[in-house]
Amino acid sequence: KLLVELRYLASVVNFISLTGRNTSILLPKIVPPQEEIIEIKELKNPILLIEDEKPVIPNNVNISKTKAVQIITGPNKNGKSRYMDSIALSQIMFQSGWPIFATVASMSPKTDLRIHYVQSGVGITGESRFSYECERMHEVFKKARGPYPLFLIDEPYTATNHEDATELLQEILKASAEENIPLFMTTHYHDLIPYVEELPNGVNLHCVLGDDGEFTFKIELGSSTESNALDVASNSKVRYADFVEMFTFLKNSEHLDAKKPAT
Repeated sequence: KLLVELRYLASVVNFISLTGRNTSILLPKIVPPQEEIIEIKELKNPILLIEDEKPVIPNNVNISKTKAVQIITGPNKNGKSRYMDSIALSQIMFQSGWPIFATVASMSPKTDLRIHYVQSGVGITGESRFSYECERMHEVFKKARGPYPLFLIDEPYTATNHEDATELLQEILKASAEENIPLFMTTHYHDLIPYVEELPNGVNLHCVLGDDGEFTFKIELGSSTESNALDVASNSKVRYADFVEMFTFLKNSEHLDAKKPAT
């Protein structure tokens, strides 16, 4: 048993050493599960500490019974999903007896941690992407066990129209708020912002942009209707001028064999 514990301790030390950074680590204060507290200051994502050579931006986390339902809005690639990553990974590390990368932390153990992230695949042959999303959402919530779960949902219901998606997401948020089930959700459906503000335990978070529009990777209280979708599309060269150029190339390409279409 001692040997197993020493090996486990060695794996913890090895993981921490992989960060290669002079950053704050600590063992969170343990709060009883029924209090449902996750309060962390200057939390850093452990994966970014290992994989990214750039400075890792810390963020605060504040989850309680009065702040149980939280949505995060803002532009793409500004840290929404990474923020949720850091919460999930830190919860796992905390319940494994590991320290987390933060300056102050008080955390309640969770009986389950359920996560949904956007998947590019459809799921089952012959099944629509939206149908798969619905099945996936049911699975995420149905398989949860215990009275103190935590749900982290990344951009759900993106495969249907805006009106239906907003209504469905409002239902998830309403049920979570009424039953006081902690839930984080990233979304680009801005109609949810005023809805969450009306929930007694709802909180709006947003990605902060700098004065000149640069990404800060800071997540703070408040909402954002900013979008950089057109910029992302421009960088990927899928705007009108790009399609005209590609279609013109096709029409003028003599080397293409019409009888053998490219796959």
